[in-house]
Amino acid sequence: GPPDPPTNVSVHASTVLAVVSWHQNLEPDYEENIYAPKTTIYLRYRSLEEDNWQSLPTPIGPQQHQADIYKLTPNTTYEFQLWSKNIYGESEEVSVLATTNQQTTDV
Repeated sequence: GPPDPPTNVSVHASTVLAVVSWHQNLEPDYEENIYAPKTTIYLRYRSLEEDNWQSLPTPIGPQQHQADIYKLTPNTTYEFQLWSKNIYGESEEVSVLATTNQQTTDV
């Protein structure tokens, strides 16, 4: 059936970078069988002031547990959304909010 959603999703944000990490529960029988459906993880994000989502350019493989997101705006709250998908369908979406740090100016 469809995969489980990613769990333990957390976001560690600096001024312009966010590191999103998660755990994906995989069925070992599936992942080691070359004919079995592969699970892919999708990640999209947006600042709360915008309606448009931005997605990572490439889907994320099932063994990957972290993604770096660059070129964010300082001092801005973002929503990050993850879900996983295989040929049977997709999981529920998991959303996490994180706020980037303020840009510090050197005196």
